[in-house]
Amino acid sequence: LIGSSYGGSIAWEMAKQLTDNNNKVLNVILIDSWAMLSEKHNDFTVFTKIMQKHYETLNLHFKHQNDKKKKKKSLLDLQWQRMQLLLNNTPSTISSAQAQNINIVLFKAKDLTDEYICIDDPKNHWQKYCQNTIISHLVDGDHESILKEPNIKFIAENLTKSYFKT
Repeated sequence: LIGSSYGGSIAWEMAKQLTDNNNKVLNVILIDSWAMLSEKHNDFTVFTKIMQKHYETLNLHFKHQNDKKKKKKSLLDLQWQRMQLLLNNTPSTISSAQAQNINIVLFKAKDLTDEYICIDDPKNHWQKYCQNTIISHLVDGDHESILKEPNIKFIAENLTKSYFKT
């Protein structure tokens, strides 16, 4: 199973449900997924500043709209609701016997923003939930650029070496 950002938490939850139903899961691959978020994410002012950084990119999508301000506000509200869901999510602990065989492969962004620097951990706090090995790869870039060239190529090459040997 593989997931990026919050998708990593979803992949972990899928692993739990699969192992609860006696299915075997060997690896959960997480691309800059965090098992916890900073309290800074719960501060609407900080959150708004974070989203403003992204707005320049998003602005391109709204450049032909007459109601940019309204769209921006509605998008910010939607993102804030999403953030509240993320903050209230705690990964499940996989306690079945099969969980001992699950490895986490973490691709962690080297460049962290302030809200992650204050909670930085080499394993992004997944060791609280994983009973087995966590293999961590540091990837150049940040949370937003980790899935862009050349970083995605680094991830693909490492996955290919590890899982698709010929």
